[in-house]
Amino acid sequence: MKARSYIWVILAATLWATMGLFTQPFTAMGFTSQELLFLRVLFSAPLLGVVMLCRDRRQLKLKKMTDIWCFLGTGICSFVFFSMCYFTAILKIGMGVAAVLLYTAPAFVLLMSAICFGEKLRGRKLLVLGMTMCGCALVSAFWKDSGALGLGGLLLGLGAGFGYALYSIFGTFALKKGYQPFTVSFYTFSIAAVFLLFCIQPIALFEKITEQGLWLHMICFSLVTTLIPFLSYTIGLSRLEPSKASMTATLEPALAAVFGVLIYQEEVSLHKVLGVLMVLGAVVFLSGAEKTAGS
Repeated sequence: MKARSYIWVILAATLWATMGLFTQPFTAMGFTSQELLFLRVLFSAPLLGVVMLCRDRRQLKLKKMTDIWCFLGTGICSFVFFSMCYFTAILKIGMGVAAVLLYTAPAFVLLMSAICFGEKLRGRKLLVLGMTMCGCALVSAFWKDSGALGLGGLLLGLGAGFGYALYSIFGTFALKKGYQPFTVSFYTFSIAAVFLLFCIQPIALFEKITEQGLWLHMICFSLVTTLIPFLSYTIGLSRLEPSKASMTATLEPALAAVFGVLIYQEEVSLHKVLGVLMVLGAVVFLSGAEKTAGS
């Protein structure tokens, strides 16, 4: 049922929204963005590999070696590229503006899905897209930081949104080739980990984790922010159009704002409340559209 598919995507968005709860303490301990990104996939790949060996080891095999391009797309072109752009954009233009630009992803997905998969650009989808974009803007209050936005910052933010969108596109290509969500996630993490290995100093990183006794924390960080949500999103993507999955995932900034209020006692303002309600309304409207012929 498609209703369950939306639940999988909502679960992914909820777990992605906890990212700040993990990254803030680790950053304060001296971990860089590249190191945290590497650790997210380093633990996720072998953990998922063990599950697949116990569950169905045939899912570890590629049907054709030429299919590797799909996973190079999800692993490097999407996961690594969007993460690097996003982390750099946050430093350059602030989290508010970076978050809004990241969530231009549904617009990219909508356009690329029309080109690659023949999705129809109908009024309901465009309305939901507008609601989610406006909701994300309200949640992030981007206008407060807009003075810092230059051409470099704009390109970084849009690059993050484009890279984020590519996961839905490359992931859908892999799913259409008959690969299971477990396989897509496993090769995404594995390829990303190998690529990122050349961007950090792994020995120094492992020594730092051992000295501070953070191995269990890092495994939990990887499970909650990477393995479970990406697997959940891919399961949802296997039964939804890419544009609908991407727009549903825009719950993430709204939920992150809610977590910020509940855990860090961040400011509760009218624009944040309106933004959260607008994004929630868009997701409900989109999922309800499955029951109508015009969706």
